Amino acid sequence: MLLAEIDAGTLYRVMDGDVFLGTFAVAYEDRAVWGGRERGAHVYLHRIARSAAGSSGGLLNTVVGWARNHASALKREGVRMDTAAASLRLISYYERAGFALVGRHVIGPDTSLPAHYHGTEIALLEMACLKRAD
Repeated sequence: MLLAEIDAGTLYRVMDGDVFLGTFAVAYEDRAVWGGRERGAHVYLHRIARSAAGSSGGLLNTVVGWARNHASALKREGVRMDTAAASLRLISYYERAGFALVGRHVIGPDTSLPAHYHGTEIALLEMACLKRAD
């Protein structure tokens, strides 16, 4: 999966000069996790991982800022991410960063996801960037 993301140009690293701060992946649809809520209108962040050299808040703020700008440039409505629903501290951390908890659901078997996702309750988080034209 990681090699496919590298080839597709959707796996990013965050650097501060020569210091590696972390990594994250981007997707432009995520039906496997978001199901019927998926409508091709968001940028999805996955696997934000901080290196030992990174500070606790700097990486997320950097990634979210980039993702919001990227979503706006693509005229997408916003940024979405997910995490395990049991990770209450992590959900709260993402909410403090500007995301809103918009739902939860249990992931069923899906061949596009690694097996450890199957049966996991996921919290769905979203941050608006553009106002929708209703």
